[in-house]
Amino acid sequence: MIQAKRTNPFILVLVVLLGFLGGFYYYYQNKDLEVPIPESPISQDVSILQFNTLNFDFSILESQQFKSLKQVGSITKGEVGKKNVFTD
Repeated sequence: MIQAKRTNPFILVLVVLLGFLGGFYYYYQNKDLEVPIPESPISQDVSILQFNTLNFDFSILESQQFKSLKQVGSITKGEVGKKNVFTD
């Protein structure tokens, strides 16, 4: 029977330590640089400012034609979804 070579624990610890050191170096190498935050495109768009004076006319809700509208059909409460097979 062929025996597998055992890995030297020193090499394993060295690889893990180098991984941590590489991670810290990568993480902290550009910490002093600030990322520029771009200005919001909405604040530059003047076309949205035209909605500042938007008014709605709700007088149609008080008109006789609106009040004379009737509901056609009805909605009945029925069983929805799947039946739970674990409840009996």
